[in-house]
Amino acid sequence: MSRHNFETNIPELIRKLGINLYNDPMVVIRELVQNANDACIIAEGDGFLSEWRIDIQIDSDCHELIVTDNGIGMTEDDLKKFLSTIASSNKAVKRKELDERNFKAARGIAGQFGIGFLSTFIIAERIEIKTRHQNEKSQGTIWVSSGDGHYELEKSKSQLPKGTTIKVIIKQGYQDKINPIKITEALNKYCPYIRTPYYFNNSHTAINNELPPWNNPNIQGIGELYLRSTYQKRPLIEFYIKYEGDVVVEEEAKKEVVNIRIYGYLAIPDKELWNEYPHVYTSGLYVGDFRDGLPLWAKFLIGGIECPDLDLTLGRDNVMSNTTWKAVKQIVETQLKDQIISNLSNNRSRIRQKWRNVFGIHGEKIFRAAGDDYNNTKTRDFYKAVKDIVLFSVGQEKLSITECISTNKCLQEPGQIPKLFYHSVGTRNHESSGIQETILFDEMGLHFIDAKNFYERDFLEIYKKEEKSISLIPVNEGVEYILNRYNQDNETIKANDKEIIKEIFRVLSLSAQLSKFEPDYLTGVIIVDYRYEYTNYRNDDIRNIIELISQYSETSDISRPYTLFVNANNIVVQELLKYAHKHGVDQYIRSSFHQIYLMSELVFGDTNTQTIAQMVPGLSNLMLTSIQAYTKQEEKIIDLSERVKQEQNEKENLVTKLSKESSQKPMNSNEPKSVFLSYGYDEETKKIVKHFKRMLEERGIKIIDGMVDQVGSLSKQIISRIRECSMFVGVLTPRSEIKDQETSLTSIWVIEEKGVAAAFGLPVLLIVDKNVSKEFFNNIEGDAFRLVVKDSYEWTDKFMDATNMIEKELNKNSEEKSGSF
Repeated sequence: MSRHNFETNIPELIRKLGINLYNDPMVVIRELVQNANDACIIAEGDGFLSEWRIDIQIDSDCHELIVTDNGIGMTEDDLKKFLSTIASSNKAVKRKELDERNFKAARGIAGQFGIGFLSTFIIAERIEIKTRHQNEKSQGTIWVSSGDGHYELEKSKSQLPKGTTIKVIIKQGYQDKINPIKITEALNKYCPYIRTPYYFNNSHTAINNELPPWNNPNIQGIGELYLRSTYQKRPLIEFYIKYEGDVVVEEEAKKEVVNIRIYGYLAIPDKELWNEYPHVYTSGLYVGDFRDGLPLWAKFLIGGIECPDLDLTLGRDNVMSNTTWKAVKQIVETQLKDQIISNLSNNRSRIRQKWRNVFGIHGEKIFRAAGDDYNNTKTRDFYKAVKDIVLFSVGQEKLSITECISTNKCLQEPGQIPKLFYHSVGTRNHESSGIQETILFDEMGLHFIDAKNFYERDFLEIYKKEEKSISLIPVNEGVEYILNRYNQDNETIKANDKEIIKEIFRVLSLSAQLSKFEPDYLTGVIIVDYRYEYTNYRNDDIRNIIELISQYSETSDISRPYTLFVNANNIVVQELLKYAHKHGVDQYIRSSFHQIYLMSELVFGDTNTQTIAQMVPGLSNLMLTSIQAYTKQEEKIIDLSERVKQEQNEKENLVTKLSKESSQKPMNSNEPKSVFLSYGYDEETKKIVKHFKRMLEERGIKIIDGMVDQVGSLSKQIISRIRECSMFVGVLTPRSEIKDQETSLTSIWVIEEKGVAAAFGLPVLLIVDKNVSKEFFNNIEGDAFRLVVKDSYEWTDKFMDATNMIEKELNKNSEEKSGSF
């Protein structure tokens, strides 16, 4: 058997390595400046003395980029052995050697792979290098290459200065892109803190004269300067990270010890974050973001982390996820949590006010962070630190739960723990908007937490479970409490009036009772029995309300999931009862009390407090004048004739407005808004999908799913379920890795069920983990929508996007059906 050498297409190899490893052409600046910085550090470590510097120039007329340093330089042998041999470098060895000699600056040497220089050929038509080693007595060497697999070497005819000058003649396609502005931006981004000062276009001041805040925490304002220049934000609260030594990392039941040096500056900014993360630096170079480094509960921080011991990818645009990286994350999380908890425990008013500002800006992230910490850690330190400080809307104020207690916002009764009421919108389809609760609570001088957002509601559920010093009560129970307080003396309400109300609403198939409460302009309030779950009946279209009422008219004595409390203090109710005593319960009385129910429904479901406050008294007056006219109270009709005319016009305008609004809105189809949700039934996926189900249920979307059939294929029952739904949603999570690939399989059931949905012509939405192999699910076409989850922390945001898309698609289908009807 004969033996042969591999043949290498050097020009193509250089082109592909350059383009694929360094997709940003401006990374050329980083590589050239970093090489120059390494050369200066090595020269100093080897005992040479000089004022080390790097000069960068761009000649726009000649289209030349020139980088010069006075560092160690290269001999002819160095040029052949390292510069002209791909993947050959002595820098890693030199760094280790200098480090062992306790030369601290050695940690600033970044080169190690021997391929960074290749990036220059992304933009270079030709490269010329003039260099002379610090120990070299000859005149120096000139190296020239066009990246075609060849290079030329010659001795310099005149003596070159010690160090290296690299001239890059720029390709035609990049001549407009490589300009002074772009170079300055690249230098500020990629090389902000390298050790050697560098100067651009003969400037007298080094560009990198700013100090990193993590190395100089005692300099006033240096952290703010960093945040403003890097993120255009200012710090509210600052934290510094510093660690040098061994770290024990536990991996797969074994322990490894890593020696690392970490320095960092992290801050909570004064503005909300949008896909912004702390930066990672090594040897003064920017190498990526710390998005996977921060713990889940700390995603609202930005800043910088410096670690010279990190292992980088070949392109030096990311960090390798190895034991060293895990040690860095471990140290950052530990020190950050300790500092945040210590800061939160500080009772100084200035610090407390800063945290109030933090909650005002980053409240959602902190609520979520507290929940993540509670659910995913044993100590739950972050949750414990913020549980009594996070702020909620209470009336017109922002208060913590402890402040609600101290300012008497809760109900305190003798011998009982304080009761604090809360209202959370959207936990159930039939929950009120909080308008009637606001009116009733204000009248009694009571207050409740307005927890509109799901993350606030989730936090309160945890608080209720863990804290025993206060009783958190849903606001609907608080309304019942208020009504009971008003009605402790039941003798003030006549028994026959109670029976009239019950009889009237029994005929209307509604549960109702007569009560007394304030304010008296409310004709009635609705109390929901939350033991029942039923279809959402809160609609702006009154016709839909009437349709719903008719759906519950099968029996006359059925127990209703809600009760209408009719207000005996209201003058309209009083006049109607007088009429009923005189003339009996006729169609007029039933129709009038039906209108009272609809008015109560408006207060129960409308979301505009101001509109309701103005509307309800006006409607009550309209009904009152109608009653007076019907009972022929002529003396009052004369006095109020003009008022009746005016208010009648208001009523007609209101009816016209409602009719117009209802004509613009399609009638809801009798078909329920339902989706078939398909996913793997492993525990991890169930945990992820649980939050998604809750989001869909909050929008009134019915969820149907199926279990794996024991026969080993899709059962007829599951196929029938899919067919009955309006849309198919599949969640594809990784199950098992594919051999020799970085992708995974997913549940076969999801793919089969997707095929069934596509066959039935249902809209299909797939939410796919990036690690799931495309080949595994692309073989069945038909998904109209697809969302890709790139990182684990994105699940919540993608589920929110999916929920909006599903609701939009279902509403579109309803409109199409309504239009055809």
